[in-house]
Amino acid sequence: MRQFILVFSLLILVSCSDEDTRNDNLDTTFNPGTGVDDFYAATANCIAIQPDGKIVVGGNFVTFNQTAHSNMVRLNSNGSVDESFTFGWINNGTPVALALQQDEKIVVGIGGGTNSNYINRLNTDGTVDPSFYSGTGFNWSVNTLAIQPDGKIIAGGDFFSFNGNPQGNIARLNSDGTLDESFTTGSGFNERIFAISLQSDGKIIVGGRFTEFNGIGCNQIARLNSDGSMDESFDTGNESIGEVLALALESDGDIIVCGANKIARLKSNGILDNSFDAVMPSQSHLITIAIQNDGKIIVGGMFDPSVQAKDIARLNNDGTIDKTYNIGKGFNGTVYNMKLQDDGKLIAVGGFTKFNGTSRNGIARLNQ
Repeated sequence: MRQFILVFSLLILVSCSDEDTRNDNLDTTFNPGTGVDDFYAATANCIAIQPDGKIVVGGNFVTFNQTAHSNMVRLNSNGSVDESFTFGWINNGTPVALALQQDEKIVVGIGGGTNSNYINRLNTDGTVDPSFYSGTGFNWSVNTLAIQPDGKIIAGGDFFSFNGNPQGNIARLNSDGTLDESFTTGSGFNERIFAISLQSDGKIIVGGRFTEFNGIGCNQIARLNSDGSMDESFDTGNESIGEVLALALESDGDIIVCGANKIARLKSNGILDNSFDAVMPSQSHLITIAIQNDGKIIVGGMFDPSVQAKDIARLNNDGTIDKTYNIGKGFNGTVYNMKLQDDGKLIAVGGFTKFNGTSRNGIARLNQ
């Protein structure tokens, strides 16, 4: 079996000197002020970028830039708070997943706590959409969301029921929030889901901690048909990829997957691509992926604390480290989520307070 877990080359991990505090990659035109306040008791977990360039941020916070904004805020494209967005729903839990519909309504997935249903939908102004009815909803965390072109919503997480109906960590909802009973997954996945991506043909790539789907063995990644059945033509063989925390589809249909200590590329049929030779920190969790239009791959997470690995890196398409990506000291804490804007700039959120020595509490925008 091919070994995924490799030790970072010392040459790659040589950091900039203390004197090198240039912020070549920090977009200083994006100014969120003090960002997520009371930061050591708060985090920013998830983001959605609207077509108009505004950015919705969800997490565990009560103020943003010294103004009351409990758990969610919308920023203008320059980083200032959009005061027209009034988030008015959450019982007890933290937003961990956001998905933007074509009509720009926002579907929110909640993690942990004692929330009443763990999923809801917001109107464009942040108010709760009363036309979205999920009943009692999910019985526990919704970690990831994906919206199909027809408006149906796929939710994955750590739950075993939706509105009283048995669901094994995955479910598809109709656009009104009711359960789509045509999506038949049987007993579903036997463990939690962290990532979902939709193929253009309607098939669904799922990654997580699971080892079975509806009684069929699978190694932390599986592909479902559009009706919820397993696509058995997708076969990773005996390769153990390990827990999958994030995945992304490349333009040719290949799949980048990452998690604890590793990143790999699978061909569209599930087979490991041995030409992808990525070298990542040995004691790290890669939590989020963004793929640029040129095919380069940005990964973020919590890198090995024993080395100054900056918690973000960019790889060339073959998996090698892109040494032209000048981030200096990078982030000083975990990167939980990243999204690329249409202009190629990157929005990152997480548990950091600085980027290359400059204060950025929980959110920053980087140039290419």
